[in-house]
Amino acid sequence: MLLAGFVTGKKFAKGDKKFREQRKHVLLAAIEQLEPKDLADLDEYLGDDGDDPKTTAKKTVEEVFASLEYRDVTTWYYKNVVFYLTGGMSWGDSPTDTYDCFMKFSLLPDKVLEHLLL
Repeated sequence: MLLAGFVTGKKFAKGDKKFREQRKHVLLAAIEQLEPKDLADLDEYLGDDGDDPKTTAKKTVEEVFASLEYRDVTTWYYKNVVFYLTGGMSWGDSPTDTYDCFMKFSLLPDKVLEHLLL
């Protein structure tokens, strides 16, 4: 079984699309401030996909935010925290399409991801 996910503050609940859209723009702006060395992990994981690392990081953020409404993503709430999870059984491949997206997202630098918890 493979699981991937991330944690956010409570305003990320499925019903609050306006807040999520604002937060997405904050993450995209944070990516703009990064140096190429900050994205080395993401670039190493993806290999040479033809895009520069910042473009790849921005695409990843866009994909993650679009995926939050997919049926292969579950949402768990605990106090003031929202957990988004995806995954399932695997025989060497990715269990869901969103799994790969979440894994790429987890490789973004902390100075980008810290904006999720606000």
